[in-house]
Amino acid sequence: MVIELNRTFDKRKSEIENTVKEFIKKYNIDLSQTIIDNIVIHLSLCVSREINGSYIHTSESQIHHLKHHEYYIVAKEIILSLEDKFEVSIDKAKSQITSVKVVEYAGETEGYGLDLIEGKATNEKAKTFYDKVLKGKLAIKDVEGVDTATGATITSKGIIEAIQQAIEKVNAILVPNKDGFYEIKTNGFGGENQPMTVLVKVKGDNVTVKVKEYAGETEGYGLDLIEGKTTNEKAKAFYDKYLKSSFKKKDIEGVDTATGATMTTKGIVEAIEKAIAAAQ
Repeated sequence: MVIELNRTFDKRKSEIENTVKEFIKKYNIDLSQTIIDNIVIHLSLCVSREINGSYIHTSESQIHHLKHHEYYIVAKEIILSLEDKFEVSIDKAKSQITSVKVVEYAGETEGYGLDLIEGKATNEKAKTFYDKVLKGKLAIKDVEGVDTATGATITSKGIIEAIQQAIEKVNAILVPNKDGFYEIKTNGFGGENQPMTVLVKVKGDNVTVKVKEYAGETEGYGLDLIEGKTTNEKAKAFYDKYLKSSFKKKDIEGVDTATGATMTTKGIVEAIEKAIAAAQ
């Protein structure tokens, strides 16, 4: 599935060029053909890397910087349009995979993986996989339990891995809940096994923070800081400033996390910074 032929790349490049030109025309942006060609080539390579699982991560600071560019909104619309053409569709609100398209599969074998993807398989397990994963809608919670022993196991495993990657990306997108809070998992003293859940509301210049889950934080340190029971002066100052009441966005810059519960406070600050960046 990750094998890409020149004709496949050229076909995708042509579709991307049409999409780019559509939005350039929509926003009446004056660009030379050379610049358009460069944009199309870079986007084509990005989509190829995404499909093949070799994408390059962008840091939070880079994303934050790009959001301030005058053409960020246009770029975002182009990317969303391309995602519709090339990615797994997920309805996060309903916790459901709404559609999965295998857009390239030149390396799959006729009678096995190719037939599974195209819905032509006679193998009962392969037919079940196609009906459940590629033809129908699939609950996110059911993805892990999908049987990939289909007679085309490498193909079906590759499809499930692609779906799981898409789920991870969707889960990483920060969207406020009905009360306006971003719900963010962040590591404190409990690490990845027992992360904290931090709720952050950004309204104009004001930020409100609640630590919802913190079972991994230690009594006498992080737990006491979160609950406002700490006797450490620096931890008490952190609680009073950031957890007891609302504060200004600018107040999080240069915050002192050396509170005697450093891992806890660093995790909370990281969640706050993510929410502020997402709200801009």
